[in-house]
Amino acid sequence: GEISKAEDFIIEALKLSKTKNLKSEKLRVLRKLYELYARQGQKDDFEKFHSLYMQLRDSMESQELLLKIEEVETKHRTKIVKAQNELLAVQNEILKQRHSRNIYAGLLSVFCTLFLGFLLLRNQRQKRFIENQNQTLSQMVQNKNRLMAIVTHDIRSPLLGMAEIGKNIRYLIDKNDQQKLVSYADHLDRSSASLLQLVENVLSWARGTIATISITKSK
Repeated sequence: GEISKAEDFIIEALKLSKTKNLKSEKLRVLRKLYELYARQGQKDDFEKFHSLYMQLRDSMESQELLLKIEEVETKHRTKIVKAQNELLAVQNEILKQRHSRNIYAGLLSVFCTLFLGFLLLRNQRQKRFIENQNQTLSQMVQNKNRLMAIVTHDIRSPLLGMAEIGKNIRYLIDKNDQQKLVSYADHLDRSSASLLQLVENVLSWARGTIATISITKSK
């Protein structure tokens, strides 16, 4: 009687566990059933429920193993995604740095080009300035040579003549030759006026020549 009631109770619990889909409870009930049948010596019922117990346990273990595998795979996929994201971030940072270096290199190249252009332009300007100064200096030297030639030829000769007249006047004074003295005095007067006019002309020409020469100072 008591065993039969226990059997009925366990079987009812088994049905309830099936209805509620409580696998762990079902497994526990099946174990109690096959243990009960084992104690009663009911071999067929023992083997039946023992087999059901083993199948359910294997099934639950397989499912648990699958869940663990899925969990491991999920963690692995998460790590892979994380690693890929980190790798992508590193690649983006490298590309960003390369882009920045390219920008800096481009700016440096433009600056160097502009600086070299500035140096070339300044060098050309200095070269033209030096050429102009050399040309001006050469012109000044030519004008100086012309002036010296004029002074030597057009002024020195009259001065020599006047010096010679002075000697003759002294000689005539000693001889007391009044007529020739007057003649020499007139000649000396004309020569002085002519020489003075020549000097004025040379000075006027020199001033005009100097006024046409422009010298620029360079810092």
